[in-house]
Amino acid sequence: MKGNLLLDVKNFLREGAFPFLTEAFDAADMLGDSISRVWSTNVASMTGRLDTIGLVTRFEFWPTPGLTAQATNNSVVVSWPAYPQSFVLQGANQLIPQPVWQSVTNGINTNDFSNWYAIPLSSSGPERYFRLILGPTGPP
Repeated sequence: MKGNLLLDVKNFLREGAFPFLTEAFDAADMLGDSISRVWSTNVASMTGRLDTIGLVTRFEFWPTPGLTAQATNNSVVVSWPAYPQSFVLQGANQLIPQPVWQSVTNGINTNDFSNWYAIPLSSSGPERYFRLILGPTGPP
């Protein structure tokens, strides 16, 4: 990882100019998490208040790096776009009560356009769940 993400939101209009603005943001507040913010009611202030509330933020990529699964005669193939390269395939054996996600590091094939991971039906075992997460993109 290369550090924290900074999201800077500034409202240069007078307070109350956009009554919907206070309702447009969704936030999470969990004591002990790694999220924090510094905020002020004055956009020109050089200081602010510190707390652990963080905006719920959605990042979208195009093309969407979604997983697809396709059954063949003897395996199930999970695939996803090759770019951006920073996505990591993870698998878990269960979702309830709490998934234990582990990175899949062996058996991933790639070409210029996609990555794929084949799960042989003869050794697939119980159900398995997969997801893509955004991993580190370079040295720390």
